[in-house]
Amino acid sequence: MRAHAADNKRDRKERPFLRWLARTVVSLGLLGGIGVASAAAIGAIQRDAGQAQAQILVDDRATPVVTTVAVSERGYEVPRRYTGRTVIAQETDLAFEVGGRVTLANVDLGDRVVAGTILGRVDSARLRSNEQELRALLLRAHATRDQARDDLNRSAALLASGAVTQTRVEQDQTAFEQAEQDIDALIAQIERLEFDLRDTELRAPFDGIVTSVSFERGDIASPGAPVLRLVNPESVEAHIGVPITAAMHISQDQVLPLDWRGATFNATVSSLVPVVNADSQTMLLVLEWEAQTHALEGEALTVTLSQEIAQPGFWVPLDALVSDLRGLFAVQTVIAGDTGTLEVNRAPVQVHYSDGSRAYVSGALQDGDRIVTRGTNRVAPGQTVVLAAVDGAQ
Repeated sequence: MRAHAADNKRDRKERPFLRWLARTVVSLGLLGGIGVASAAAIGAIQRDAGQAQAQILVDDRATPVVTTVAVSERGYEVPRRYTGRTVIAQETDLAFEVGGRVTLANVDLGDRVVAGTILGRVDSARLRSNEQELRALLLRAHATRDQARDDLNRSAALLASGAVTQTRVEQDQTAFEQAEQDIDALIAQIERLEFDLRDTELRAPFDGIVTSVSFERGDIASPGAPVLRLVNPESVEAHIGVPITAAMHISQDQVLPLDWRGATFNATVSSLVPVVNADSQTMLLVLEWEAQTHALEGEALTVTLSQEIAQPGFWVPLDALVSDLRGLFAVQTVIAGDTGTLEVNRAPVQVHYSDGSRAYVSGALQDGDRIVTRGTNRVAPGQTVVLAAVDGAQ
């Protein structure tokens, strides 16, 4: 009994020790696993760091650049602007064909008139009196002709019986023909006089606006002296002088860009006058455009023509140009180096033309060369580069 109690007491003392020992063994095992996992993680981090450091070293040696592929051209076009003005195509100075005192002045400056409107009239009393006189003479001439015809018929009938001679018949024939001629002459005079009577009236030949008036009622108008100007405001044209070399490339009905009142319109070539101005050595280009009916005479306008320049070369972005020796320009190209890497090479070029975003150049370039378009300030000839993901060739 006493021995059994002693054993129980010993067991109670050993159990906490065993539990402590078990916890210790488990903790050591966990620590060991954690140590192995940590070592693996540290190794992976060291490898990634090494790779990143290597990449950094590569990037430090090879600068990324953006390039574009050179494509050769046979030539380029240069826009040329030529200035002209608006001109009213339909305008005329009107005058009385017959002189005399003005009895009607039916128009004022700025009036809009339609074709056929009577604008003025001169005194026609004398002409009408002459007309009446000629018509009276015409009636008399008709009577004379009728008498001559009767005389001719009578003498021709008497000739068969021998009552009159052949000479008398011929005389009557001549008198009849003369009467016919007198009638024709009087009719011609009357028709001419009727023309003169119509010319005493000044009529509008087309719809338009009166821009000048220099006669009033009571004035004495001289025949043929201009007294009024009439223009058709809807007949405006663009007149532009262009050089002969440019005119040779213009065709009838060709559409050209025309700048007028701050806007650009499509203008159609109406005509190209085949006469060279001796002073300016230009030819007159006549254009029509959709808004011409609202234009005023004398307004300035310009037309743009493309001039073709035959010059082999390449279009390159302006950012691709770098300064070269003696104030000239060059472009930087990417070429394969001796070790298989990409290197920068400098190609001198001559700039022929620029449109603001591109330059047309010629020089030490060939089809397919890769031209550095971005990053030119960070690279120099012989430097190792890599092509950036964004490539101008795409």
